[in-house]
Amino acid sequence: MKTLITILLSCTIGLTLVFASAQAPSWDIDEDHTNFYFRVTHIYSDVIGRFKDYKGRVLFDPMNPGNSEISFEIEVKSIDTGLTKRDKHLRSEDFLDASEYPLITFASSSIEKKDDSNFELTGTLTIKDVSKEITIPLSYAGTMDHPLVKNTEVAGFNGEITIDRLEYGVGDGKYFDMRVVDKDVTILLTTEVMRKK
Repeated sequence: MKTLITILLSCTIGLTLVFASAQAPSWDIDEDHTNFYFRVTHIYSDVIGRFKDYKGRVLFDPMNPGNSEISFEIEVKSIDTGLTKRDKHLRSEDFLDASEYPLITFASSSIEKKDDSNFELTGTLTIKDVSKEITIPLSYAGTMDHPLVKNTEVAGFNGEITIDRLEYGVGDGKYFDMRVVDKDVTILLTTEVMRKK
């Protein structure tokens, strides 16, 4: 009986250690140095904006990306293009319908390492009530001791992807047919994340 208990305890401890070693480190998003930008063409000029309010979760190990996760929630009402009238229109039912669909979300399903500085981040992007699997080429800038925060590491990522807003129900195509607002929107994620050593 004592032998059986010892074996069970050993197995439990072993599984716990395996799980712990498989868990990628958790990082805090540096909100002062993280942005979700977008760019879309209006007739001939590009409009550049961002979303100011969001939260996210980053578990990342560059040596073992299979155990890494990245997810975020963006508040649609925080859209900012520098023009109040335009922002109000983008929040309306004509485009993002922020009152009905307050969040844009992304949840990763896999992170694949291509080389030491390039990864492919695959996951589900949900805008309004449409969810689609996307793959974002993710540039990993590296990890270093934070020069301004003691006993802290900092890592950086940049990712860019172009989506068709009409596939997500962002507009009914009227302004695209009028050649006023393009259907293609480029999204840029640029972030720094930190964790205690």
